[in-house]
Amino acid sequence: MRPSPRHPKLITVLLAAIVLVFFADILAVSAAADPLPTNTTGAVLAPISPSSISRPYTHSALSLSTRLLDQAGQPIPNARVDILQEVADSSHMQLIGSVLTRTDGSLTANIPAGPSRLIDLAYPASEGGAYVTQTEVFESVTAGLQLRVTPRRTTPTGTVQLEGHVLGVIPTQGVVVEVLVYYLGEWQPIRTPRTTPDGQLRLSYRFHKARGQFPFRLRVRYGQTGFPYGEACSRWVEVLA
Repeated sequence: MRPSPRHPKLITVLLAAIVLVFFADILAVSAAADPLPTNTTGAVLAPISPSSISRPYTHSALSLSTRLLDQAGQPIPNARVDILQEVADSSHMQLIGSVLTRTDGSLTANIPAGPSRLIDLAYPASEGGAYVTQTEVFESVTAGLQLRVTPRRTTPTGTVQLEGHVLGVIPTQGVVVEVLVYYLGEWQPIRTPRTTPDGQLRLSYRFHKARGQFPFRLRVRYGQTGFPYGEACSRWVEVLA
């Protein structure tokens, strides 16, 4: 006859503890190897409001804010959202940067200053995959112009020099600019020169027995090929004749 163990209850407890530790280790390894992913199949980027923005020519960045949520309305944190732009009068969408969402799914995209364009924020659910959600805003930017006139005081038949500069993206053929003078109660065009490829222009104007104060300014029209900016005028510069 085999002798019975002295402490049967203690042995049972020890065996149960070993089994529990074994299965706990298995569960821990499984959880570490296969974490539960955020469901991104129905991800949505909140629309940007307003969807259209108008700005004068500027060197300052544009900030856009939105939020990335899954199909259950829960935030998707630490997700990469791409920033793309399509310049006005072009058909090419260009990647210009990216930003990560915060823990609450929100993000702020700081976009470098540029011309009139469509700006698109787009979220790819996987690296190199197609975009599953996008939100966009159209930015309309007016042209930037500078004018210098010398001298500021001349004779009734004197000559002044006008130097202008059109800022921003200039096409190789330059941009047509109207030179205006305020006369008889309205702005009247007196010249329509074309700038150099770097946006510069220079011309002379001679008065014809004129007396009084004559403001000059420049104007560039919208719709010129390769010039993605809206119509704008420079500040006026007054000449005393």
